[in-house]
Amino acid sequence: MEFLHFVRRAFVAQFSGLPPRDEFVRHALDAGVGSLPLLTLLTVFAGMNLSVQAYGTFVRFGGQDLLGLFCGVGGSASCTR
Repeated sequence: MEFLHFVRRAFVAQFSGLPPRDEFVRHALDAGVGSLPLLTLLTVFAGMNLSVQAYGTFVRFGGQDLLGLFCGVGGSASCTR
C-alpha cells in the first residue's frame, strides 16, 4: 500500500509544475559530482580490459606505441554510452 501511495505522489509531482531552480541545480550538481568517482573507476577498468584484449592484435601489426592512445579513446567512449 505504501508503494501505491509513493507512485501516486510521484505521478502528481510530475504535473504540479517545475521545481524551484536552486533546488534543481543543487540536485543536478550533487548527482554529477557524485558520479565522478564511479565513472573514473569504470573508465580505468574499461581501459585495462581494452588494453589486455587489444595487445595481441597491436603486436601483430607493430602498433604497440598506439595502444595507450587506443585505450584512452576507447575506454572513455565505453563509459559515456
